[in-house]
Amino acid sequence: MNLERKKILVTGGSGFIGSHFINECLKEKVKILNLDNLSYSSSNINLKGLEKSKKYIFVKGDINNKKKIKSVFKIFQPDVVVNFAAETHVDRSIESPNIFVKTNIIGVCNLLEESLEIFKKKKDFLFIQISTDEVFGSLNFSQRASKEEDSFNPSSPYSATKASADLMVKAWSKTFKLPIISIYPTNNFGPVQYPEKFIPLMILKTLQNKRLTVYGDGKNIREWIYVKDCVTGIIELIKKGKPGESYNLGSGEQISNKKVAELILYFAGTKNIKEKIQFVKDRPAHDLRYNLNCRKIKKHTKWSPFYKFKDALKHTVNWYKENGEWLEKLSNKYGVNRRIGIKKK
Repeated sequence: MNLERKKILVTGGSGFIGSHFINECLKEKVKILNLDNLSYSSSNINLKGLEKSKKYIFVKGDINNKKKIKSVFKIFQPDVVVNFAAETHVDRSIESPNIFVKTNIIGVCNLLEESLEIFKKKKDFLFIQISTDEVFGSLNFSQRASKEEDSFNPSSPYSATKASADLMVKAWSKTFKLPIISIYPTNNFGPVQYPEKFIPLMILKTLQNKRLTVYGDGKNIREWIYVKDCVTGIIELIKKGKPGESYNLGSGEQISNKKVAELILYFAGTKNIKEKIQFVKDRPAHDLRYNLNCRKIKKHTKWSPFYKFKDALKHTVNWYKENGEWLEKLSNKYGVNRRIGIKKK
């Protein structure tokens, strides 16, 4: 798809990956409407300055609000819908599964219904569903990387709701011929990520001179991708991906949680690194390892990751060190201090 003069509806665009996507995508000749409910992990601080751009519109709204969704689709008439809107934190899904069912399944159904109405008028339409590598479930240390055609095997309420949404997306594609591309990114990290996910939380605790709590023995492995690599991959798939197909999006760099924590402490200049890590009781159904086979995206788009994990992690640690004001704004506006211990001045 040629993006020039296309209208792109981004749901959840004030969140971590969504905001990076919008900033990168606006380098193209496009118009973007960002629909976000500004929940605790979203913030328009991440899109500061765009309110003056003629290429960008913000609408506060929830994908669970069918009336709002219908209105936005009717007025904006998008050519592309990119759905980042989701409840994403595994621990929270264990505590409150119903919230995840509502947003990650019913909310996606609302978007698909309105997308189908647009598709009846615009045949050059595309729906992008942003999923997660967690739908494939856990790998052991010797298993091959997960492929797009592998069966889903989710472990948590979070990954189960994302897998459910993916099945609906596939059904809409087959039944209604709605042009859809499903994308399975691996674990993202980078600046402006809400500090409840592993890397920003470990950075925050490091800056507060607290011990870093790591589940189990810390040997669980994740494949990490720098957020800027992720969003460029998504944009390339909008341009060159094949509707009806699914694509893994990863870096190939697998690192244990223990090693990530040690690197964060090292880049922050912490002494006595081993003494700063505390292993705690493992969470239920904690997946051992994620790893994605990304040959398909490289074949179809020629995309490949640019950033190396250690370089990007060092940059991310430095960004949090230098942007205490960002953390303070989150603290004041969204009550982050109550959740993870930021102290107000």
